[in-house]
Amino acid sequence: MTIKNCLSLSIFKNTLIKLIRPTANPIYNLHVPKGLKFLTRLRVSFSHLREHKFKHNFQDTLNPLCDCSLSIESTEHFFLSCSNFTQHRQILLNSLNNLDIDILDYSIKDLSNLLLFGSPNFNDTKNYQILLSSTNYILSSKRFDENLL
Repeated sequence: MTIKNCLSLSIFKNTLIKLIRPTANPIYNLHVPKGLKFLTRLRVSFSHLREHKFKHNFQDTLNPLCDCSLSIESTEHFFLSCSNFTQHRQILLNSLNNLDIDILDYSIKDLSNLLLFGSPNFNDTKNYQILLSSTNYILSSKRFDENLL
């Protein structure tokens, strides 16, 4: 139904809200409040990562480069290539391997999205385990422990 064809004010409002409001991304009954807070910040690109802070003109971030000096500190870099978190990443990737997820089947972007959102191709239990692994990685890295200024 288009907005023009709405027969009442309430139908108009509901139609408009559906157009504007983004659909919620599932968390698969995961209850790790601090981890979910940071995961959500990564999902919306408004986290402690330098690329995010640089894009939003934080005064304490003059460039988007990571402390490791290898690349821009993006979500993909944080999850999959930053040398500062090699040990934590090994645990994360092992947990995916234990779930029979072949990471070689994914591009870097797709693997990063899998870690952030799970996948509609997997059941809720597997998605829960993926997000739990992601939040464990985020928390164990301690990258987000300081205040977001």
